[in-house]
Amino acid sequence: MQVVWLYRYRVHRHNVSDLRGHLIIANHPMLIDALFVMAYVRDVCCIVKPALAANPFTRLTIKAAGFKLANDDNLLQSACEALARGENLLIFPEGTRNEYDDQLAFKRGAANIAVMAQCPILPIVFYCSPRMLQKGEKWWQLPEQPAQIDIVIEPSLEVPECVDASLPRTRQYRLLTEFLIEYYRARLADPVCEIAQYHRPKA
Repeated sequence: MQVVWLYRYRVHRHNVSDLRGHLIIANHPMLIDALFVMAYVRDVCCIVKPALAANPFTRLTIKAAGFKLANDDNLLQSACEALARGENLLIFPEGTRNEYDDQLAFKRGAANIAVMAQCPILPIVFYCSPRMLQKGEKWWQLPEQPAQIDIVIEPSLEVPECVDASLPRTRQYRLLTEFLIEYYRARLADPVCEIAQYHRPKA
């Protein structure tokens, strides 16, 4: 798609070559967000919505890859076990593609897993202008101008740095969800500044 000038993309990242046991989260503006994550972070298992497991085009791939379903009754336990084994799990806290950049209607699933597993969180921020492959659009409905996609792989976050670990877990879930929403909102508010920091000369 890049070769035929349908979009251009850049990846800005910290070193993730030895990443193990991280919960990877990302905002979700495009259909292909997960593909970018799996291309640049090793050993990623995705938590996917049930509709993909019922889709005849994706069902076998999801089963073969061992991806986890978001509606699995044992998801929390199996996610914690996978993280403890050193696997990296990808979850989109919004649950589905958003309709505009700062919508960020995060559900608590990501926070629940992070608090229960006490695992590091790797935030990835997607910027796409003009937006493409959005929810409600067909895959062939592309903008007239080639989109510019920037993928920023941020430094890892530790749960105790984000919320008070002495609080009851149910309160930690809520506060961590709120923290992550504000974290993404701040970065999406000024994309130019956020991306520019990865290209400043080192002192």
